[in-house]
Amino acid sequence: MAKRLLQKLIWGPVSSGTTYLYGSGIDYAESAVIFENLNFASGKPIRKWRSRTNYQGNRTSPELPVLEPGGNYWLESEIRSWPEQCFYLQLDFYNRQEEIIDYKILKVGESQFNYPKNAFTYTITLYSAGCRRLHFSHLNLYQEKESSRLFIPTTRNIENPFNTQEEVLTFIAPLLEGNLSD
Repeated sequence: MAKRLLQKLIWGPVSSGTTYLYGSGIDYAESAVIFENLNFASGKPIRKWRSRTNYQGNRTSPELPVLEPGGNYWLESEIRSWPEQCFYLQLDFYNRQEEIIDYKILKVGESQFNYPKNAFTYTITLYSAGCRRLHFSHLNLYQEKESSRLFIPTTRNIENPFNTQEEVLTFIAPLLEGNLSD
């Protein structure tokens, strides 16, 4: 299956509840963000992206696109950590009452996931697994691209069924004949 890029997720501005700030150094480089915290415990969230926010309460807009229920997606990470591979991504899926209905933990690199059919919103959280320093470039969110084959039913002329030049597309025939009432 082919993939289609939905969104390139960047670190973005620091806002309340999205970035771990206590004792952290965050440097915005030209094409990346360098996060450093020498006293950072494993299992702590470093950065969180949301598909739904309370604008009046937080003054932030959603950073994630709306996904189709039941759709297949890929998340590709461009992140380096010191020590190496000491981070992971977690996707949490919520229903309309903001209860977690499912989650998926994604390891380093590229991972595929399925958006649950009864999910309403989701978050992507970057967690520490013992890292002290992180070089974050971006995350790419891809959607499975459906093949664009279109089945078009045709009708044949009954008097001459082997003449393929007289095929008429069923849904265009009324337009060509001027009968739009069918």
